[in-house]
Amino acid sequence: MPAGARRAGRPPADPGPVDQVRAVFGIQRKTVWVNAIAFFLAAPMGGAVPCFVSHLAHRKVADNPWLWLPILGGCWFSATTVARWGTRAFGDAAKAWGFTILLEASMIMSQSPAVGWAALSMLAAINALATACALILDNRKSPAVNG
Repeated sequence: MPAGARRAGRPPADPGPVDQVRAVFGIQRKTVWVNAIAFFLAAPMGGAVPCFVSHLAHRKVADNPWLWLPILGGCWFSATTVARWGTRAFGDAAKAWGFTILLEASMIMSQSPAVGWAALSMLAAINALATACALILDNRKSPAVNG
């Protein structure tokens, strides 16, 4: 088998964006319900973090500057996921980190509501998909759950 190739039917260890969508929205009859349940449990966990960060940055930090700590923590949580996703999508880690920093900074610092909402939407969607995919792929590996 050539380097970089994988066996048919097995997801890669670090799935890219297309493999993540396939894993989450798989069409095999016996896994579609498990995937749907996992998606609706995991997506809010990943997608909510950018929403919380945006709310704190735009509505609460002026009253309490200590809130920059959870804002930075939430940005780091989101940034690591988005950068990993971007590396797979763009094929270049530097480009992925540039994309990630631009989105995170636009979300928390933009004075334009349209830019902030666009960045927040992309960050929430990527984090939701990546978190759901991680849960689904972990579920497939665990014999205790699938057993």
